[in-house]
Amino acid sequence: MLCRRAYMSRSRLVERTPEEGSRKWLVAELDRLTSLIVRRRDKRCVTCGSTQGLQCSHFYSRRYLSVRFDLRNCNAMCVRCNRRHNKDRRPYERYMRKTYGAALLAELGRPEWF
Repeated sequence: MLCRRAYMSRSRLVERTPEEGSRKWLVAELDRLTSLIVRRRDKRCVTCGSTQGLQCSHFYSRRYLSVRFDLRNCNAMCVRCNRRHNKDRRPYERYMRKTYGAALLAELGRPEWF
């Protein structure tokens, strides 16, 4: 199902799902489908090769909708590598340069897209 946003009420934890057809619902559904496509495409972590706990990692942040669903910006990473790449981008950057080349990194990271 879709990602849910939880919030605290006075009585208990209440889960709210975005209304079907809304922009939030659509973005959540696209996130889910993009993650599924990427994890099935890559089948293993692109930096360490692990097959356990794969997540959809974004080289450029998800907050930029122009590259959020671009499959060239999304790769499968294990939980450990995905967390580590937020502090040390070098292993992920080496993979991106080797796989896609510097031209694509420049194209994805064009300032006018942000």
